[in-house]
Amino acid sequence: MKKALILLCLSAVLTLAAAAPDAGWCIVVSGKGTAAEQYFDKLAAGLLKKGLKHLTGAELKIVTGRKPAGKAVFVGRHADPLEFENRHWQGRFRTDADGNWYFAGSYRAIFHMQQHLNHRFHEAGVIRCAALFLREYAGLRVPLPNVRYHFFTAGKKVDFPANFRIDYDTPEISYCNGRNTGDPVYDLVNGYLPGVWYFTYGGHSHPVAVPLTVYDKHPEYFFLTDKNKRWRGKQYCISNPGFQEMVYQEMCRKVDQGYEWVQLAQTDGFGLCRCQNCREYGGTDDAGEKIWILHRALAERFHKERPGRKVVILCYHPNRNPPKTFNEFPPNVIIELCKYSEESFRNWKNVKVPGGFVVYIYNWGAYQAEGYSPKITPEKALAQLELFRKNHVRGIYRCGFGNLFGLEGPVYYAYGQGLVDPKTTAAQALDEFCRLVFPQDHAALKSFYLKLFQVIQVDPLPADSESAWHRIFSKRMPSGYRNHLLYSGRYDEKNLEELDQLLKKCEASAPANSFPQLVRRELDFIRHTAVMSAAFMKYLKAPDEAALEDVEKAVAARKAYLYSLPFYRDKKRFASVAGLPLFNQESRDEVLIGGSGGGRFVYPTAWPFEKLREHKIVPGARIAAADGKDHALLPALMEKWELDAGFNVSKNGQGIILTLKGPPARKDCSDFFYINVADCRIIFRCGGKAGSSRKVMLYRQVPGGKPAEGDKYVAAEADSSISVKRLGSDNYSVFLPWKYLPGKKMPAPGETMPFNISFRRQKGHNFQMLTFEPDLKYLNERSTWMSGRGKLSF
Repeated sequence: MKKALILLCLSAVLTLAAAAPDAGWCIVVSGKGTAAEQYFDKLAAGLLKKGLKHLTGAELKIVTGRKPAGKAVFVGRHADPLEFENRHWQGRFRTDADGNWYFAGSYRAIFHMQQHLNHRFHEAGVIRCAALFLREYAGLRVPLPNVRYHFFTAGKKVDFPANFRIDYDTPEISYCNGRNTGDPVYDLVNGYLPGVWYFTYGGHSHPVAVPLTVYDKHPEYFFLTDKNKRWRGKQYCISNPGFQEMVYQEMCRKVDQGYEWVQLAQTDGFGLCRCQNCREYGGTDDAGEKIWILHRALAERFHKERPGRKVVILCYHPNRNPPKTFNEFPPNVIIELCKYSEESFRNWKNVKVPGGFVVYIYNWGAYQAEGYSPKITPEKALAQLELFRKNHVRGIYRCGFGNLFGLEGPVYYAYGQGLVDPKTTAAQALDEFCRLVFPQDHAALKSFYLKLFQVIQVDPLPADSESAWHRIFSKRMPSGYRNHLLYSGRYDEKNLEELDQLLKKCEASAPANSFPQLVRRELDFIRHTAVMSAAFMKYLKAPDEAALEDVEKAVAARKAYLYSLPFYRDKKRFASVAGLPLFNQESRDEVLIGGSGGGRFVYPTAWPFEKLREHKIVPGARIAAADGKDHALLPALMEKWELDAGFNVSKNGQGIILTLKGPPARKDCSDFFYINVADCRIIFRCGGKAGSSRKVMLYRQVPGGKPAEGDKYVAAEADSSISVKRLGSDNYSVFLPWKYLPGKKMPAPGETMPFNISFRRQKGHNFQMLTFEPDLKYLNERSTWMSGRGKLSF
């Protein structure tokens, strides 16, 4: 925020004596405006009442409408008739000629949320005005989002003369929204301001502008496939004038509703239409460049027809890099970046973007490898803000904010302080946070956090995770078992023990302070997760029954701990601790699985251990012998063992014989078996009459294919020597001649080779998958469930 401009306007004819509010004053709210605006006026009045009592000792009464005799503090836009310029989050404190005080601020509301009382839907400038005034004069600090953490830490003189005025201008970063808290004072005093003038679709406007309901009347607006058919899906013919007009009219609708900015963004997973016009559009073969050309043309028209309104163009696949065919946008364009490293901003250096940038940041959130554990230090948080200010960033969307107010609270506070005051340092923010929330022994709490920040800078992830994407760490969101690598690498026994002892010191020094209880619950959950991850990593190196038992115990202990935490009555969502939302009140199932995306612990949190013991299965160590013994198929991601299927293997002089046993067929589902032997993959669809043959699809592996790339296979010519017959019910016999095995002959006794059997049941876009040996390392690579890592021995 730019430094508040202080104007002293003293009358040359008459100067009244300075005066501060006393018991004879009152606080007046106008009672005008919408119900929501009146609500926010009252919130601001309540905050001022507390702050003025701290400053003067006087308990001022709050009244609505006309003030009683005597001086007053007037609160609200309608209580102060002076108009604001058309900028965002403006505020004004002033005194009049009689010494009365006035607090006012700009006001806007999201079009369809004008009556909603949640502050994230409103630009409640009067609350920000009151909060910034009290921050300056009463030392208002709000380290955590609950009224119990509203502190007044200073007391300057407030005996202002007549006609005194302070203007609180639009902050340099005009909004920082996303997951706002339930405490408007926390959000607004810390710069976490909603951007209610900006209509965002969450990233993709095309499918809203041109919904699928348009298809029957205008199929030409939609994607043309290689087979010369229009696809009924959310991909479009971007060269079609009718499509372009619908996208443009959607932009106009939003600003005509009152929004000042509107997002413009292509469909997620954009695919370029195959029609000739789309191929030739823009005179380039680059799909991303075509998007830039289209969106700039729409912005130019919008600038003429809706002057003063802004277009926020998303920079995202396939236009994730700056345009190449032009280097200047019209005056109404703002670019929204999802890549915001120093390199990204350098790439934009030679392109003129008059409206500047907004960014979508990934500092927090349980979709990252860290899951429900800290991710960023105060130093890196403030360095990010400095980078943004240097590069004319006007707004920030915070993804995944607020999961850990105990362990990440100081980082949230540092980021907020940095938004309000660019001079804030990490050391200053951390020290202030600890003094406020734990005054009994702030040095002990600070020591705990310093150790924690040291720990989270340990980066055990492999080098192949390097990328310029997302976080300030310059790491992509990990998949597979990288979350286990991170937990077991950062939170080893030594680090956990040291953190535990530092936190115990805080708990012992002030048992009545409940904030360490929140920190304790979050830290102990990390401890259980780290123990589970260490056991799983050990298991991956040497899978056996003893190691599997250790994993099962760790998983059970972690679940038991999580379920022992306080819940609401529905037993599904976590309750508050120390007045703060534990895990942001996420569902216990979400926290149990570790989050989403890269934070999700598919392995081993949901393993069916009881059934593994029943079948005497040790995943990762299975070998199928060609001896006719039955083997069960596991759920491919080892979550829910709902379907039963299996197989056995035998051999004769010509090849191997597989007997496959599928689950009972369903008329509304399509069932397939997949057979992987060495570099060969055989696929067939289940069904048919008993004794009938099934059509076989044969694929050969690409030489040098890697597991992380999905084990690439290409179609091969069908061979009648491979046979598949339905034996009856849901059983099938498969014959595979030796020529498809390494050496093209019967293997020698004791010889082994890669082998896997998989089953897939499909209903629409939903799948259930079973496999002999799941791939324990590349579980998020969808194709590897088929090949797995099993073995066949002879």
